[in-house]
Amino acid sequence: MEKIKNIIERKLLPTDIILNEMLGCEFRQGGELWLHIDDVRDRTISEKLSLLKNGFKILADRLKSDSKFKNIKLLTGTSWIIGKNPKLLERLGFNVTKDVELFKEHLEEYKSKSRTRIRDEFNNLDPGHAYISRDKFVDLYASK
Repeated sequence: MEKIKNIIERKLLPTDIILNEMLGCEFRQGGELWLHIDDVRDRTISEKLSLLKNGFKILADRLKSDSKFKNIKLLTGTSWIIGKNPKLLERLGFNVTKDVELFKEHLEEYKSKSRTRIRDEFNNLDPGHAYISRDKFVDLYASK
């Protein structure tokens, strides 16, 4: 809980809902849920993957049971993390693209936000875009 409190205070995840210390989400128009992944620099790769999957499980369970999420059809994300690790997101069930036409609006918003929370070494990385349908996400990550 302390980690989540620190995230809120530092505003590392510009989201409507914080799911865990690494993952948050933001409601968008048209049934879209935009995912935000924090870098959580103080964690190992395996800890980061575990946190991400835990956040996915929490989100999938909410997609199944929380009425706030009833109109969500598509989960999306645009980030340097996706641009740097596209195969990881694909292994997690997402479609990944750098086709600007498919995520032009997201790219414009991504570039307009403050990038100060990005480590300098990643500041010039082109972002990637990942997306997955609600049904596929729930099938992959919801509690059985």
